[in-house]
Amino acid sequence: MSIEAAVAAPRVHPEAGMNDGKREVFPLKFSAEFTETNGWNAADSIYWQEQGFESEAITRFGAFAWVHAIARNAETGLWTGMADLDWEGTASGPEASMCEY
Repeated sequence: MSIEAAVAAPRVHPEAGMNDGKREVFPLKFSAEFTETNGWNAADSIYWQEQGFESEAITRFGAFAWVHAIARNAETGLWTGMADLDWEGTASGPEASMCEY
């Protein structure tokens, strides 16, 4: 998957809460983005349910997680930056002088 596709992909968010006074992540529960243009679909939801997961549909794109990413192409050595499509901000790679190989 390209960095552009990864940043634009629909997201999931693990559910967390308190259990005996301690914060805990519940590994089989999560929220997932379900939007018309960029999200998971009903087939995904059914599959997750069949696998024992509980998911809550969030119908707003970019409902959670801000992602700004950089990636280095191993063949060319070039860096690519990708800013989250739904939030303000930028991403950039390091200066050449910062990279020692």
